[in-house]
Amino acid sequence: MPLSSSAARTTGDTLRRFIRTADLSFVLIQNTCLSYAMCFPNKLLESLLAGVPVIASDLIELRRVVGETRGGIVVDQTDVAEIHAAVGRLLAHRSDYVPGEGQLEDMMSRYGWATQRARLIQLYQALAEPPQSAR
Repeated sequence: MPLSSSAARTTGDTLRRFIRTADLSFVLIQNTCLSYAMCFPNKLLESLLAGVPVIASDLIELRRVVGETRGGIVVDQTDVAEIHAAVGRLLAHRSDYVPGEGQLEDMMSRYGWATQRARLIQLYQALAEPPQSAR
C-alpha cells in the first residue's frame, strides 16, 4: 500500500490513544554516528505526550528531554543489565514517571505540533527573505 494512501495515515490523537496502552516505551538507539548521537525521534515525544514513561538511550537530546520532563530513565543502550534494572524501576514506580495534567500541557505547548508548526513557518519565512545586502 503506498504511503500516500489514507489507510496508512493516523491522527496524533489516535496514535497517542494506542501508545497509552503500553506500560512503558523503549527509545533505545545505538550511537553509531553523529546523526544518531544528536537524534530526536518522534517516538520519544509521542510516548511522553501519551503519558507513557520511557527508557531512552543516553544521547544528547534524549537525555535533555527525558531530564526536563522527568518522564523516564536514561540508560547506556549497550548495557543489558542497566536496561533490565530500568524496566524494573519504571514498572515498580511507574507513577513517579507519568506526568500530571499540567506537565502534559507544558510538554504539548513546548513540543506539540502546533508549536513546532509555527516555528517551522517562521524558519521558512526567514529563509525565504532575501539577505539584507540584496535589498
